[in-house]
Amino acid sequence: MIGPKNVVLVVVDGLRPDHLGAFGYARATSPWLDEALKSAAVAEQAVCHANWTLPSFCSLLASRYPTAHGVFRPDDRLGRRDETLAETLRGRGFRTAAFVGGTFLDPQFGLDRGFEVYRAGKNVSFKDFKDTLPLALDWMRRRRGERFFAMVHHNDLHPPFDLSETLPETVEHRFGTRSSALDAMTPDYYFVRVFNGYPWEPVWGPAPPAEYRTAVEAIRADPRELEHLVAHYDAQILAADAQLKSLWAGLGDAGLLEETLVVLTSDHGMEWGERGLIGSCFHECLWDSVVRVPLAFWCPGGVPRRLRGIVEHVDVAPTVLGLLGMPPQATHQGRDLSGALRQSRRELEPAEAFSAASALAPMDRMRLFALRSSEWKVIFDEGASRWQLFDLAADPGETSDVASRRPDILEPMRRRLLERLGKTSAVGA
Repeated sequence: MIGPKNVVLVVVDGLRPDHLGAFGYARATSPWLDEALKSAAVAEQAVCHANWTLPSFCSLLASRYPTAHGVFRPDDRLGRRDETLAETLRGRGFRTAAFVGGTFLDPQFGLDRGFEVYRAGKNVSFKDFKDTLPLALDWMRRRRGERFFAMVHHNDLHPPFDLSETLPETVEHRFGTRSSALDAMTPDYYFVRVFNGYPWEPVWGPAPPAEYRTAVEAIRADPRELEHLVAHYDAQILAADAQLKSLWAGLGDAGLLEETLVVLTSDHGMEWGERGLIGSCFHECLWDSVVRVPLAFWCPGGVPRRLRGIVEHVDVAPTVLGLLGMPPQATHQGRDLSGALRQSRRELEPAEAFSAASALAPMDRMRLFALRSSEWKVIFDEGASRWQLFDLAADPGETSDVASRRPDILEPMRRRLLERLGKTSAVGA
């Protein structure tokens, strides 16, 4: 196998794999990506480790679980002992740059470490692929002949949404939905908080006025309004698909594709009313709609296929290093899957994915944890001392808790989860 010279990590914020045609979605949200994935090694069950951006990115770049890196509050910062992939590669002679959007990738959180160039934007003026992608392509073209690591991120699929200006013709005509109530509003973080009925915190500013609450409650009560919001999300995926196509075209035009490892994933998914809630970070949740993410590797000389079995975000950094012929860091908690990517076998060694959730407020500690195998998921709500078990094969929507009916599955998974938390089996029993 010919190894890659460069690495490009593409993170499509908030992308759910079950909204892609390649994973069986009925709408044509991702025509280019669906075709491109046929030439990649695609993880069928990839799992992130947190329900919102900052802790998830810390796990992705440092190969550390949230309970290890300890970043779960909006005023936390990644510790120096947690070396990022950018730091490792820069230390080995790579040029490094990141082009990212959104509040929680601001340099203040420590994720800029190791990047020579770190172009970030906290607000809506710099958050989309249309902002980050041209800068990234220009930087990569100018690095032709050098080894580089580039991270490209966008926040297009994430609130705030402006339905009145962003792709209205795609929402209304491509996916056939209209909704005057939502089109008159901006579904932003403020909207999500009110929609979910989250206890209002003074730090967020003045409480929503009664007329705003009434308008949001009317939207929440009308299934057609939620369908419209989902249609907008799908339309944003379609727009991102076109941007991804342009990224590949740009790499090809620059003569970089054949020597570059491209990794595509998301930091988390998004709930769209499955349990009467939307978003991900304004409530503690570890459902697959939030923690299951797309993950694909396009590697020069690699074998295109679907990888069966659990792959975690902590596996990404050691796998990238493995594909570059480099050893993992001693602090990495993930697996190096480069050997599997070089071979034609589809089955991975059995593994379980660990995730932890926190909400933006109150955020005094992580209180919700999950352990997921290919067939089962156990969720431990430490605050409520409650255990839930879901049969993912029979119940992929995680609607029926079978903990009381399957102690043979629950008990060993409970022990393994508590071991990860450093707790005894008596906790929550």
